[in-house]
Amino acid sequence: VYKGVLPFYSDLIHCMTSGHSVAIDARGGPEVCGQLRELCGPFDVEVARHLRPGCLRAQIGRDNANNGVHVTDLPEDGPLEVSYIFKSLLGQ
Repeated sequence: VYKGVLPFYSDLIHCMTSGHSVAIDARGGPEVCGQLRELCGPFDVEVARHLRPGCLRAQIGRDNANNGVHVTDLPEDGPLEVSYIFKSLLGQ
């Protein structure tokens, strides 16, 4: 989805595949996506540090390619990403 869109795409992929990961399939009502994004904070780590210093990206992110956590941008993308992670990569 992000290939050709993000200028740091290769750095992002390297970060996401260079160590351990925890994949979570968060389910619930329509508010779940917003609540999870609220916990993670703004995508840009510097913006997160200024606007939401308690969020995950402000706390553990190093830069935008290594921002500590990936969260689906849109609720309708969730099933695609869950399928990719759990079925394609993990074979479940």
